[in-house]
Amino acid sequence: MKTVSFLVNPYSGGQQGRALIKKLNALLTSGQIDGRIIELDLSKFEAQVIEAANSDLIMIAGGDGTIHNLLPYLLTAKRPVGIIPLGTGNDLARELNLKLSYSWSSLPNFLKRSLRAEAKPLSIWKLSYGEDFSKSTLFCNYFSIGFDAAVVRDFALSRSSSGSYIPALGRWGNRIGYLSAAIKNLTKVRSFSGVKCCADQKVCEPLSASIALFFANIHCVAGLGISEPSSDSSDSKIELIQIDSVWNYVSMLLFHKAPLPRPRLISSAESWELTQVPAELIVQLDGEAVNTISSSQYRIELGGSIQMITFD
Repeated sequence: MKTVSFLVNPYSGGQQGRALIKKLNALLTSGQIDGRIIELDLSKFEAQVIEAANSDLIMIAGGDGTIHNLLPYLLTAKRPVGIIPLGTGNDLARELNLKLSYSWSSLPNFLKRSLRAEAKPLSIWKLSYGEDFSKSTLFCNYFSIGFDAAVVRDFALSRSSSGSYIPALGRWGNRIGYLSAAIKNLTKVRSFSGVKCCADQKVCEPLSASIALFFANIHCVAGLGISEPSSDSSDSKIELIQIDSVWNYVSMLLFHKAPLPRPRLISSAESWELTQVPAELIVQLDGEAVNTISSSQYRIELGGSIQMITFD
């Protein structure tokens, strides 16, 4: 029997992680699964992933933000990674066809299927920024600047504020909060122009006015929409999407099936460079606003890959 290590975020899904730990303990005690449970601790991520890598499979119980925070350590673990989707959007789980197969009652079968399933590579991207591109971080789903990053930021602020209804309502509270943040930002939409982009180290070209620039490694976005249908998480390329109106953004969330103007696909490339970016623009990575990043230039290049369990 294959062994599995469960890296569980106890706070994911309105603290569903804590209930999941109890259920996993029961499965381990009954002998249905062979493995261990590791409750994630921000100060111990590296050591916890190293411990988990002693098993045949690493299963992460959490959302896109949990996976994002573990990326540097998963890259060096050299083990296939599965997901128990507990987050708000679960975009990566949706991309890998895992989300619809998971439910609370189906957990034992879901885990057994994960142990049998094939893995495929997930491209991991390095984002460099700052003077001389001296700072860097990683992402796997998407990176954006502008309007949708502001929505993500305001949602996070609302969720963490005292007296917030969002945690008590679990996933539905998260979705309602996200919608509220989007509506709030409709009154503050601002376009920016003058940004220059270079694909695959070619000549830089200026972009027209935008409200957001969105780099998509996967096509799932915001838990309910599609950014760019052609995006492939394993092809070592990433797509740049230009959003020049709120209607473009709404079109993404409605799977591009509504009679609305669609975002413009600039190109698909193995590397990108943005210059002359307004430094005040908000940044989001894998669905999390990042307040520590502010730059007038960005470089995106392949940072490696992780073998991810997928259900075909």
